[in-house]
Amino acid sequence: MNYTKKAVHGAGNIFAMSMLASALAYLTRIILGKNLSPEDFGLFYAVFTFLVFLLFFRDLGFSQALMKHIAEFNVHQQFGKIKSAIMITFYFQFIGSIIFAIVIYLLAPYLALHYFKNQEATTILRILIIYIFGSMLFIISKDTLLGLQRTALFSLGEFLKNGFVFLLVLLFFYLNKGVYAPVYAFALVCFLLFAIYFPLLLREYSLFKYKTEQFPQVAKKIIWFAVPVFATAVGSKIIGYVDTLMLTYFRSLTEVGIYNAVLPTSLLLLYFGTSIASVVLPMASELWTRGDTKRLVRGIETIYNYLFVGLVPFFGILFVFAPFILQTFFGSEYLTGVLAMRILLVGSFVFTLALVNHNLFTALGKPQLVTKIIFLAAAVNAGLNVILIPWLGITGAGISTTASYLVAFIVSLWKMNNCLEITIPWKKWGSLLLVGIIFMLLLYKIPLLLSLNYWLELALAIVIAGMIYLLLLYCFGVINLDEIKSHYKLVRWKETK
Repeated sequence: MNYTKKAVHGAGNIFAMSMLASALAYLTRIILGKNLSPEDFGLFYAVFTFLVFLLFFRDLGFSQALMKHIAEFNVHQQFGKIKSAIMITFYFQFIGSIIFAIVIYLLAPYLALHYFKNQEATTILRILIIYIFGSMLFIISKDTLLGLQRTALFSLGEFLKNGFVFLLVLLFFYLNKGVYAPVYAFALVCFLLFAIYFPLLLREYSLFKYKTEQFPQVAKKIIWFAVPVFATAVGSKIIGYVDTLMLTYFRSLTEVGIYNAVLPTSLLLLYFGTSIASVVLPMASELWTRGDTKRLVRGIETIYNYLFVGLVPFFGILFVFAPFILQTFFGSEYLTGVLAMRILLVGSFVFTLALVNHNLFTALGKPQLVTKIIFLAAAVNAGLNVILIPWLGITGAGISTTASYLVAFIVSLWKMNNCLEITIPWKKWGSLLLVGIIFMLLLYKIPLLLSLNYWLELALAIVIAGMIYLLLLYCFGVINLDEIKSHYKLVRWKETK
């Protein structure tokens, strides 16, 4: 099997669809920003972030456990065990969904008064209980398809979700639902997606054809793997969501709204890491199961060599043009978030590689390493947030998250080197840092030398700086044409029987 071709095509599919999905999600935020006040914008995302954060306690780490074990069972054609894994995941998450639905319904008035400080939050929380059950059904269907390595179908999921949310938001704004427009949209979207994905799942795997096999043994295997992954997921969400949660408590909903325009813009870079990591988990698990360590190490080193090369241009564009992006898409009242956005961009840049490493540890059967790394990073994030958010607001939140991402990056590199003795390309990364700084200076200076339409100036700056960036990469030895040609041939190589 040509794993290079498989990895590139799989990651390419997921990345392309992730970028389209992120564009739709970003467009939805723009629509919300234009149609809601910063306070209402902040109210919705404060409530929704709170709910999504809690749902990771419901998921219990079963998503990654399901993907990993389906990939293993599929290699050995143990289709009955695949059904057992799916049913175990469903039972646990269904029970968790019922518990969370009851608790949220009962506590909604108290939370609205004492935490969100807005009575509208009661109704919003209760409506979003619908999302709890829909998300469970959709996620299980999508994760099963990825475990079967149907990456194209998996990658389509977020694009469809964000597309439906965008259309539903427009519909409910047309019906004058105000702040409830995104609430109704998210409440309905996952049920629409399940109606699409469940038939696709049945086409790829005949769920009703097979009987559960060795159910207690598979349950034990899934649960023991899921427990440390669950801890990791909680830690990840502490990093991802604690900023908004603490801003809601310590600061105003207006600041929450501004931060929720800044944060997703800064985290666009993570789609690179997420795309590669999603493909890496089942594929690395298969290679590890087959004992093909040599090919696994070679693939990881290739990712290390070229991931940041692709990231730098996107990082530079977002960093340099941060004021223009926020003012154009959200409005001048969001410009106070520029510094926080630039700080977060640094963190998301390095965290892309940490994401890949975390999925590799999981594939190697070492999720406990990810747990330790994430909890260390989460502790840094939470501690700094308590200190910095009351003092610096959204800038403090940005500093806290970036610091935690840097910790995860450094520790994951160290642990990966211990596990597989990976060659870390420090010299290439140093050269890339210098080339990246030159690229960003060109992006900043070129528009100042022109007297054209600003959009045209931006386009010319990106094109000219991009060409010089590629030339400098070659001159500094960051990219090797012969190596790229070799990988290209592998990607185009056709499998033979």
